[in-house]
Amino acid sequence: MSTINLIARDNGFGLSRDLRLLQTALTASGHAVSISAVRRGRLRKLGYACLVSAGRASRRLRGRDPVAFDLNLMLEHVRSEFFPQARANVLMPNPEWFLPADRAVLSGVDCVFVGPADLAASLGHLGDSKHPQVQAAIARIVEAAGRAGIPAGIFALDVALARQYREVGFRVIALAADIIWLVRATRSALQEVRS
Repeated sequence: MSTINLIARDNGFGLSRDLRLLQTALTASGHAVSISAVRRGRLRKLGYACLVSAGRASRRLRGRDPVAFDLNLMLEHVRSEFFPQARANVLMPNPEWFLPADRAVLSGVDCVFVGPADLAASLGHLGDSKHPQVQAAIARIVEAAGRAGIPAGIFALDVALARQYREVGFRVIALAADIIWLVRATRSALQEVRS
């Protein structure tokens, strides 16, 4: 079981909903999930960095691992103040909201991961991850990650799409999902029994 810290701005709308949905899905998969809902403000960033340092020191004094999480999963923006809390830091960016400040601290991220369906929806093309605007955004993400020397990851529904993504530079590819593999195997077994 991994410990995962989901990090995003709590905006009371889409990002807040995404945090809860991801928490539910990851928890159902057997992970221990925490949510760090970020508020606005520069003092928040400085104050949080102090709290992270104090927490690490406290865990060390009690003889515990100073790293609280196996993974920080950041939605939309890079939150560098959270880097020390986890063994690995993964960013799921939204290209429309990815700021120069995010790019400046990208070197602290271990992987940039793209969810094509989520990206399509955020760009106004729900259900159409093949839309030219979505494909252009995916290309910008893999290019930016490559320039920063960070592996880019993506979700692919099938082997053909996984190969296509590998050819354009993605180094981490999540191939389908457990439910998709289960359905395919069940259909194959049923066809075998019926024939």
